[in-house]
Amino acid sequence: MLVGAALVPAAVLIACATDNGDNVYGDQFGPTPQRPDATADRSSPEDDGSVQPEEEGGTDGGPDAPSSCADGMIAVLAGSASGLTGAVQDRGGAWKGAPIPGGAALSTPALVAFGSGFLGVTRGAGNTLQSTTYTSAWSAPATFGVAGVKTAPSLTVVGTKAHVVYSAGAGAAANFVHGINAGSGWDGASEPVGSAMGVAPVGLAQAGADLGFAQAGTNNGLYFLARAGTTWTSYVGPDGIEGIDGAGAAELASPALVSVDGKFDVVLVYADKDGVNKLRWVGRDATSKTFTAPADVNGSNTNYASTLEPIAIARVSPFTLLATFRGTDGKGYYVSGTLSPTTINWTSPAPLATGGVAVDETPRPAKGVCGDDGVIAFASAGQVKLVRLRGSALTAPEPVTGASGARVAIATR
Repeated sequence: MLVGAALVPAAVLIACATDNGDNVYGDQFGPTPQRPDATADRSSPEDDGSVQPEEEGGTDGGPDAPSSCADGMIAVLAGSASGLTGAVQDRGGAWKGAPIPGGAALSTPALVAFGSGFLGVTRGAGNTLQSTTYTSAWSAPATFGVAGVKTAPSLTVVGTKAHVVYSAGAGAAANFVHGINAGSGWDGASEPVGSAMGVAPVGLAQAGADLGFAQAGTNNGLYFLARAGTTWTSYVGPDGIEGIDGAGAAELASPALVSVDGKFDVVLVYADKDGVNKLRWVGRDATSKTFTAPADVNGSNTNYASTLEPIAIARVSPFTLLATFRGTDGKGYYVSGTLSPTTINWTSPAPLATGGVAVDETPRPAKGVCGDDGVIAFASAGQVKLVRLRGSALTAPEPVTGASGARVAIATR
């Protein structure tokens, strides 16, 4: 929800220069970009939300998209409780997508660039954890990990290894668990995650040399854990209490975590537990490993970002972050943040399309390829669409042919 303003102004984004680093993706993240030297388809869903597949094929990237480029690929994973689909756009060409037999997305899937292609994880039928890969085609989903998956899994890459964290188990035994894919498949994916609590999805990203985990606890505290080697350590602030000082987070508005370089090594965006659920941010100092005091993502008291649902974020250039959320009006919004030597400067929130567009879940951002600075995928009435950030403006939504369903993940390479 954009509180206080009757109308949302057009975005005044700081242009983000496209670079050739690796990608970081919303709740699902890819490898950290290198430190700079200076420091929907057209198908219609059934009433039950089931996926109506389209034949493989596609349209181009839209009227303003480059017809081709030397390198760059966008991958989208989307689905519902009754099916899973995957689509890719290679070097600005036609979208190619199709159903992934045996797959499902009971919660939002996770997707990252990994190895020579992409790696996806989803909560599949029967509350199982499923994994699929893409090189030249999407693989059949393989079940792994602990049974009784509760909510959406989170996925990231640290070095050459992919990490998954998800909530699973029965009754009081339910807990967050962690798994590793070193390139040849998943391990048992059953390692308990420290003192994590609850079942709401978490933020996951590389944090310095470690794996970082962020969650809004059942007591509305904001918590961060780091995994170094095989040891999970909870963050304790200067006040001596576990959790990030001064930060109270709405549990169901799962926080987003992203790797950065410079003053901070990670940035965490969350919805404050106050009555209007403003988006706020904290950064972890790269040297002291201490989190900053919470600050509003946008400081205006008349036009600010607010949500009651999970938040997504991506690093789209060395100095630019792109955060997305679903407002309480059911429409999709985004804000841009520019990293400075001391802080982050955020733009005003703006809609994904002129006049606003209703979205089924949180839109998902990723770094752009083929001349785009960033891309955002979302579903509207089960149709998967994509908008492209070019300089300071978004293109009109375009369908992602072959992808359908209310739950969407995106990654680029």
